[in-house]
Amino acid sequence: MNQHFVVSGCGRSGTMFTWRLLNWIGVRTSFEEFFDAQSRETDCAESYVQWLEETGTAGEVSSLSSPHVANLAEHVTIIHIVRNPVAVIASLLGGKNFEKPLVWSKNVKFNFRFAPEMKMTMTPLEMAMTYWLRWNELVEDYADLRVRAEDLGDSKADTLPALMSTIDSPLDPSLARAAREHLGTTWNAGNRDQNLRWSRIPDSIAKRDVCAMAFRFGYSEMDLREHCPHCGMIAS
Repeated sequence: MNQHFVVSGCGRSGTMFTWRLLNWIGVRTSFEEFFDAQSRETDCAESYVQWLEETGTAGEVSSLSSPHVANLAEHVTIIHIVRNPVAVIASLLGGKNFEKPLVWSKNVKFNFRFAPEMKMTMTPLEMAMTYWLRWNELVEDYADLRVRAEDLGDSKADTLPALMSTIDSPLDPSLARAAREHLGTTWNAGNRDQNLRWSRIPDSIAKRDVCAMAFRFGYSEMDLREHCPHCGMIAS
């Protein structure tokens, strides 16, 4: 393995599943060890590759890396992981990520630092939609590859082979099959807002923007409308 990489995207988008999957199939990957809520842009730009080499790590999976991908060395491969926004929002609301007192946790304050519009008077639902939009915007323009979390758990999709090719690592199909069977798609799913449905979200500029970005990522109107919190979507 000689291709350094980072897997980035918004929280609750399958990051932990991806981390476990990569390690299971033989790619030594860390999870939120280098990129955390205290990370600073200049520090990341100068020291990420050095840290990888010193620790013998191929790459890191961390939603907290999203604000920093623009500053990473050109030869660091950036993988953008995305997930159905309805699934992400249901997970954020179910975990009460944007409700007091969690709203002042170090990770949420980190979000405020790079998405100050979230500090405006917003409902948890509005904050979750704004977070999904902003965090994916931070990564998308710099990504070498975008993968949908739902597809990583699908043996019929070519997403995992494409990911492994992008980070210049061979893929053993038997290991991939064993990893999927072991991990499943609901591992670490956490709490979800069981009542959330796309049709129940009031119309707003944020909702329209989420819809437009979801279409850009390959999700259809049906994907948004028919998503159910019980369906077993990948969660991180």
